[in-house]
Amino acid sequence: MVTKKLLFYNAIPMPHSIKLHEALVKNGYQVSFWYYRDLTSLYPWKILNTSLEYQVYGTRKGMFKKLIRQALGSNFVIITGWHTKIHVLLALTCFFCRIRYAYWLDVPEDPESGVKKLIKKTLLRMADYLFVTGHEGIRRISNWSKVNPAKFKDFPYLSADVNETEVAEINRSRRLTLQNGGEIRVLVSNRFEKRKGYQCLYEAFRELNNDCLKKLRLTIIGSGTEYEKYKILFNSLDITPEFEHWVEYEKYLQMIRETDVLIHPSVHEPFGIPPVDAMAFGKLTIASDGVMSVIDRINNGKNGFIFKANDASALADILKLICANPLIVYELGSKAFIDSGKFQTDYNLATIRDVLKER
Repeated sequence: MVTKKLLFYNAIPMPHSIKLHEALVKNGYQVSFWYYRDLTSLYPWKILNTSLEYQVYGTRKGMFKKLIRQALGSNFVIITGWHTKIHVLLALTCFFCRIRYAYWLDVPEDPESGVKKLIKKTLLRMADYLFVTGHEGIRRISNWSKVNPAKFKDFPYLSADVNETEVAEINRSRRLTLQNGGEIRVLVSNRFEKRKGYQCLYEAFRELNNDCLKKLRLTIIGSGTEYEKYKILFNSLDITPEFEHWVEYEKYLQMIRETDVLIHPSVHEPFGIPPVDAMAFGKLTIASDGVMSVIDRINNGKNGFIFKANDASALADILKLICANPLIVYELGSKAFIDSGKFQTDYNLATIRDVLKER
């Protein structure tokens, strides 16, 4: 059997991509991993613990030639997004040199009309495949790009790895705590910027009475331009939230393990990793319909809750429901844990195997 050679080009080493990369190597693929840079101000992660060897494009001389040489020797190239001119030049190289390639895309807002939209439509139509992080994303991108539907593949970002025994034990302990009248831990993990829905979250908490507020322990992880504004607003409520300006990935996962509920109120979120991770850990996830990752995952009222983006009253009603019936947190959370299983590594590996067979 001939070993298939793949090349991944990513903007930065996001945790969900590294998990897939490790699985590909474990399954016998020969893979070259490239990142445009190793961190950004928005995602200042340290390189995660991994045995993988990778290249950081950065600003060093000669790196573009090296990247192109590796692409020319690959059976398939996967390009995450179109963030930089290097993404575009790599795609053009693949197209004109007849190297099969795919864009891996989340769901940005529909592009504005004019030259930018035309360029994006052209780039998408040139690719052999479009790996998109969910069926809602496929529907939206297909609508404005008019790309051949056969090119689209559902290729979601993956959740964190979970230890099922550990998850069951933690959730059993937390369920007993809630059953005995303990506080409900609520976590929000999102950047502080306008489209992330913090105004809606704040207004929802304002609608809660003191009895409900006393049952909730709110923790917010995030950084961004509106951090100080919302820190002041939330501290003005009859609740004392805990704020974490930024946490490393392992601490973020530990905070999800220890919470009961995750809220993701974004007005528009091209994907949304925290809801995916929370469901994998069996946590009740509450998200707006602007969060693309939950469209394929949450069956409203069955394994989590979806509310209309910017509808603070709808979010407040859900919070009132769990205050009145805390055990619903783990009734729905346990179903989320089961349902999230189908979005693990094997799901994406099967897609890659299929496209490598196609000619």
